[in-house]
Amino acid sequence: MIGLKQYELSINLYQKVIEKFRPNDLKMEMFLAKAFYRKGDYEASKNLTIKLLAKHPNSIQLKYNLALCLYQQADQLF
Repeated sequence: MIGLKQYELSINLYQKVIEKFRPNDLKMEMFLAKAFYRKGDYEASKNLTIKLLAKHPNSIQLKYNLALCLYQQADQLF
């Protein structure tokens, strides 16, 4: 769905899957953060990524994703 640019639908589906079937699935939560990012909701993506980093502090991929969110937010200021 993300590839089809149906971000709202993707976000809703990921949230339901995480809630009902995979509550602690890092990969699924990263897909949700990606959907927020692609939608342009950098704040939601950042907040979710920070939450995931608290659980997985050694994840280089999460640190990179957080940096992308922060970069986009800073870019919006200028």
